[in-house]
Amino acid sequence: MAKWLAGKGAKHIVLLSRSGVLNGKAKEEIDGLNKAGTQVVVRCCDVANRADVDELVMTGLHGLPPVRGIVHGAMVLHVGTHMPYRY
Repeated sequence: MAKWLAGKGAKHIVLLSRSGVLNGKAKEEIDGLNKAGTQVVVRCCDVANRADVDELVMTGLHGLPPVRGIVHGAMVLHVGTHMPYRY
């Protein structure tokens, strides 16, 4: 999504995750976007936790331009063998 946004002209992108940590391929992609001139920052925020969201809005976006859009794509997968499959 960040790569697509940058390709459409976004210059400042904030990515949220519960851990706030990037590694592997995701880190490589974000580093590439930053080197290409798009400011991509990663913040730790659990969007299901009101206190985390309040903290992000009050202090976590300091120094960045005003928010111009939000894409919410959070999900949690529960995978296990206890769930029967139906065909």
